[in-house]
Amino acid sequence: MLKWKNNAPREDKSRGVDIYEDDLSAEKAAKEERARIPQEDEDQQWPQCPEAEKDQGQETPVGIKGQASSSMAHRPEVLRFKRDFDRIYKSGRSKGDKYVVVLHRANGLGHSRRAFLASRKVGGAVTRNRARRLMKESFRKMENEIKPGTDILFIARSTIAGTGCAAVEASMRQALRKSGLLQ
Repeated sequence: MLKWKNNAPREDKSRGVDIYEDDLSAEKAAKEERARIPQEDEDQQWPQCPEAEKDQGQETPVGIKGQASSSMAHRPEVLRFKRDFDRIYKSGRSKGDKYVVVLHRANGLGHSRRAFLASRKVGGAVTRNRARRLMKESFRKMENEIKPGTDILFIARSTIAGTGCAAVEASMRQALRKSGLLQ
């Protein structure tokens, strides 16, 4: 039976038992000793751990190469802003090959920046990601041969789907050679 405000019990027919309900105050739980309410970080009942005495300040996470992640978050060799892409599209030059189109423009910096794009024409998400990985790996192999001070945009053509790394590398090398970006 359920007990309502008039304290009259009510029968719960689904269970066949009498159920009583009372109004519970939220203040009652707060007054209980050892209630589960956020307090200081330290519990007086338990002994102090020796590890807890160490400096618990925020440590700078370290990346794979031993660099702090904050410096890894901003990689100056990667194009990432819309204005940079717009400049390349508007005043850059393009050369293409069988699997890749290369758009490039001088950037006035001491280093080259790059980006790798694969549109939906290339295929689904898995195919596009594979195309970008192939272009990145091919670029990594020839990165030291590229003239500094250029923004380069590599765009995958739809023919890149199903090809291997060697073919993509040859196509990228040929497109870079046509554009005069190889040293």
